Amino acid sequence: MLTEDIEVIEETNTLYSDLLTRQFENGQSPLSLVLNYPSDSHRELIELVLSQNPPIGTHDLPGLGRCEEFKEAAAKDSAVVNQPDPDGNTPLLTAIYNAPLLENGECVRAVLQSGAVQKVPAEIRNSLGNSVSFEPDSKLLTELVDLLPREWDSNWYNEEIGRKIRLFHLEVKKVRDLSIEDLLATQ
Repeated sequence: MLTEDIEVIEETNTLYSDLLTRQFENGQSPLSLVLNYPSDSHRELIELVLSQNPPIGTHDLPGLGRCEEFKEAAAKDSAVVNQPDPDGNTPLLTAIYNAPLLENGECVRAVLQSGAVQKVPAEIRNSLGNSVSFEPDSKLLTELVDLLPREWDSNWYNEEIGRKIRLFHLEVKKVRDLSIEDLLATQ
């Protein structure tokens, strides 16, 4: 689904009407898949899946920009804030992935304010693959770096924006460059 042209998915959906709404064997929904694995056609895939009126889980809300709804759900059940979905993605990761599409870090902030752990847990690092892409020196990158402080020694982290950006990119690169042995060890 993530690698096919939108037209192919639309055509396949006419043959299998529940293709974009039925949960996969692991319990993940097509919407969650699209939100948590950004692709070249990310925006179009989200729109296509949403056009089928799929069930929207609490984990999906931050990826759709529905920050207040997420905060309300988290207030009712605080466990959902750090609980991974069936594929291992937390609401924080979903919010981070979709922040560039939403063009703001509002849902990242909402998830953090709801009590999310401020790091990407080891068990979902394999999901970070082709991670969040940001324009250099963008306002969004600066905002997310401020929202997600890393546990660096004070000698490595300071308030200079350039240093923050480089450190953020190093952190993402470290996750992307996990060896296959490390990935297998997290399974």
